[in-house]
Amino acid sequence: MASFQRFAPAYGGGQVVSATSSSATKTITKNSLSVRVTNFDAANVAYVKVGHGSISASTADYPVRANSEIWITKGTADDTIAYYSASGASLHIITGEGF
Repeated sequence: MASFQRFAPAYGGGQVVSATSSSATKTITKNSLSVRVTNFDAANVAYVKVGHGSISASTADYPVRANSEIWITKGTADDTIAYYSASGASLHIITGEGF
């Protein structure tokens, strides 16, 4: 049976970004094992991808539906998050532990 750890955010490290029709990236904390993404937009889906170095997001990556949030488990070498939204969306990104 899997055990679950409640998400503990890395306070002070949150970033609000605007996802547009061109993929963009932000640097995230390497040593955190989770990243939480909240989509504040009321209508538009966004897509995210976590990795290392030069990455980009597209509709082939993880969707974040409008007015929702997701948690992604990541490796300690992952230091970049890419985000994309064809119609635009406002996202909040924060790393931490658990989900």
